[in-house]
Amino acid sequence: MSDVKAELDQLIHTFLGAFTNTGGTRPDVDVIREVFIPQGMIISNVGDKLVIYDLDAFIEPGRRSSPTGL
Repeated sequence: MSDVKAELDQLIHTFLGAFTNTGGTRPDVDVIREVFIPQGMIISNVGDKLVIYDLDAFIEPGRRSSPTGL
């Protein structure tokens, strides 16, 4: 069981780390592809608004907002 938890912790760390700029690092949103299968989808369900993204649609705004234009 601890192996599964460790693997999940690493996946979460990798995913959240894609957006961080702490410690002088730059966001690397393309790393999201490493933790999703190519058919992966991200679903946002906030209030009355349901939005479903494929990986490219989810990654692109992060790339555009990056200070380096990744």
